[in-house]
Formats: sequence, C-alpha cells, structure tokens
Amino acid sequence: MSKKTPVRPKFIYRNKILGVDRRSYFEHYYCRLRNYYMPHQEKAAKMILRGLAGGGSLTKDVCFQFYKKAAGNKAEIDGYNRLMADLENDFYIIYEAGSNRYDFASKLLRDWWLRYYGLDD
Repeated sequence: MSKKTPVRPKFIYRNKILGVDRRSYFEHYYCRLRNYYMPHQEKAAKMILRGLAGGGSLTKDVCFQFYKKAAGNKAEIDGYNRLMADLENDFYIIYEAGSNRYDFASKLLRDWWLRYYGLDD
C-alpha cells in the first residue's frame, strides 16, 4: 500500500493559483495602467504598487515620494491625490484613514503583483 504525499496549501496557492498558467487572469491589472493612465501616472502607479507588494502597507508620505520620483517635474499634490483615488476606484488599493496607510485591496492581487512585478522594470 503506497502512501500519498499530502498536498500543502501553500504549494497549491503559489504554484496553482498564482502559477504561470494562471498569470493571465490578473494581467489586465498591470496592462490597464498603460491603457488608462498618463505615462507619468503609469510609472508612478507601478512604483507604488511594487512598493506595496514588497513591503506591505505604506504611508501616504512614502507613496508620495514614489510618485515624485516617477513623475519628476510633473509631480504635484493634486495629481498624486487623483492617482491614489483612481487606484482606489479601480480596486488596486485601499486607504486606512486611522493609520494613514495604503495597502492592496486584495491579498491575492498583492501576491500576484509581487510574484510577477515585484522587481524593478
């Protein structure tokens, strides 16, 4: 009688749900930034999302620093606020007013982003 090796939930999550054969299920979240955001907003959004994926939640100030780095001379507080509101409305992020921090709206999206876009482009 042979014993079956138990399947580990972490393995299933990482290799099946987030696996390369399922990558396309969330790819639109990455691609839509190019389609619906201005180039400097796209760059800033990707930097902010990369930071959130890698480090967990970030304060408004840290997110604004990412925005300024990406937007360069186009960086302004109103543009930053619009970008963050758009990312919230598009279900990428949530804002926790009590802690003054942003985080991914979905752990699954965060883990997917970290797996495929966690490194600098």
